[in-house]
Amino acid sequence: MREIEYKRPVINGWGDLQTYGLNCLTGEACAYMERLLFDVNDVGRKFLADYFSVPEMCLSPNWNSKVNGAPATGSIMLCQGLYLSLGRFALFHVEQVDYIAEDGFALHGYMIADVPIEEWSGMKDYQIRQNWSKNSTQPSRNGRNVHAFSGRSK
Repeated sequence: MREIEYKRPVINGWGDLQTYGLNCLTGEACAYMERLLFDVNDVGRKFLADYFSVPEMCLSPNWNSKVNGAPATGSIMLCQGLYLSLGRFALFHVEQVDYIAEDGFALHGYMIADVPIEEWSGMKDYQIRQNWSKNSTQPSRNGRNVHAFSGRSK
């Protein structure tokens, strides 16, 4: 695959989620080897509350003192299979990118204005996902669509 020069944010692994307040500590904490233990700071708590569409996250006590330089405020066990979904959510919801090009476990965020149209044809080896919320007339709050009839989002 050819390297594209117009990359915006990239998420290559669990460690890159520290920017969003999540610090992956270990997989040994789960008796079933299904979940990973994360310390979370206030940014991560808000990120997870938006991701799971809950008003408040009740977390277990944190294990370490800091996440991405900010005080850790709790910990949570998350399924290993959430990696791509959390990464996409971070790029679409927080970074507000227009597209994500997926290359295995690497997620590359792009703004459409940053990539000349001729470059998109060179990305055939990537799975491309579009941020539908940016082109939709459907109103949303915190990543959740507002119900057309009632106006509710929760």
